[in-house]
Amino acid sequence: MPMPKTILSALIVIITVISGGSLSAQTASAAVDSTDSGMRVIMPTDTLAGDKTFGTDETILSKSYAMKKSPTKALIYSLIPGMGQVYVESYWKAPFFAGAAGFLVYNIVHYNRLFEETKLVILDLERDGADISDITAAKNTREFHRDNRDQSAFWLMAVYAISAIDAYVGAHLYDFNVDDNLSLNYYPDQMRGTVVSLSIDF
Repeated sequence: MPMPKTILSALIVIITVISGGSLSAQTASAAVDSTDSGMRVIMPTDTLAGDKTFGTDETILSKSYAMKKSPTKALIYSLIPGMGQVYVESYWKAPFFAGAAGFLVYNIVHYNRLFEETKLVILDLERDGADISDITAAKNTREFHRDNRDQSAFWLMAVYAISAIDAYVGAHLYDFNVDDNLSLNYYPDQMRGTVVSLSIDF
């Protein structure tokens, strides 16, 4: 006796539902760790709304990144030119900044002393009624010493600024990997022009 179409359709629906539930149960059981066998099955996660999730058998723990060298301390140490470089372990730079600062400080003191002495000479010349040409020459000498003093002070501030910036950047880049395993190369390519490649050796 032929089976009515209505009953056949109902049986198909029931079988489909039962099969789907059985498949879901098997999938759920596969995601559970098996303590008897000592094995763990990891189910891949579906991608929803463009999110990419990958199954892994290792737990990745996020931890906050702590810099080994403080940029603030680097700036404080830079109040003495060269000390900021010592703090960030750029030892070869320290003598240049310290030497330049010491030389400029010496120039400031030296030319300021000559400037003050020349002022006294001008006062003596004016009081004694010296020739105008002598007074003019003394004033030119005074201006020469003052200009050298002021220029030395300007360059000293520049040395302080460059030293502080260099130490600040050095503190930020202290943890940057610059060993031989990391290299950046570029080479010409007739089809694509200049090609830049970054290689990491393990």
